[in-house]
Amino acid sequence: MRDRRRGIVGAVAAPLLVGLSAACGPGDNVPTFEVDAFWPMPLEYPNILGPVSGVTVADDGNILIVTRQDGFSNANEVNVVTETGDCCRPTAAVVEYAPDGSHVREWGGPDMGYPWPNRPHAIAVDGDGNVWIGGGVAAAGRGGGRGRFGGRGGAAAGPRPPPTVDSHILKFSRTG
Repeated sequence: MRDRRRGIVGAVAAPLLVGLSAACGPGDNVPTFEVDAFWPMPLEYPNILGPVSGVTVADDGNILIVTRQDGFSNANEVNVVTETGDCCRPTAAVVEYAPDGSHVREWGGPDMGYPWPNRPHAIAVDGDGNVWIGGGVAAAGRGGGRGRFGGRGGAAAGPRPPPTVDSHILKFSRTG
C-alpha cells in the first residue's frame, strides 16, 4: 500500500516539477545577494550586540533592531555575563542604524525605569513613527519537565525552556 501511494505521489509531482522548471528560464532576473561584512559598521568599543530578535525599516530608511539582553552566555561572552574585564558592554535593547550602516542611536532595556520584556521578539515602526515592540517575560525558577524526545527512538532534546508569561506589546516614540 505504501509503495502504491509513493507511486501516485511521484506520478503527480513529476509533471508539476517539470512544468515549474520550464517556467523559470535562464533569462529570468533572479536576485543575487552579497554579504557586506562592514554593515552595520562596527560598534564603538566595548559595545557588542546581543542576539537580534527583530528587525524593521522606518519610513526614512533607517533600520531598527531589537536585541535580547539576556542572550549572552559564559561560553561566548564570559566578560558580559561575569562583568569582569573591560570588554564587553551590551548595547541598549533597541539600536537604530542609517541605511549606510552608521550607528544613529540606541535606547531601551531593563534599566529604563519601567518593565521591559527580557524576551523581546518583534519590532515595528508605524506611519506616525511610533516604535512597537512585542515581548514577554520568562517565568523564573520554573522547571521544564522531563524533556522531549525525537521520533522513533531519537535522543532526548533536553528540558523544555521555561514558559513565557506576561506577553505584551510596548509603544514608544522614535527616541524611546
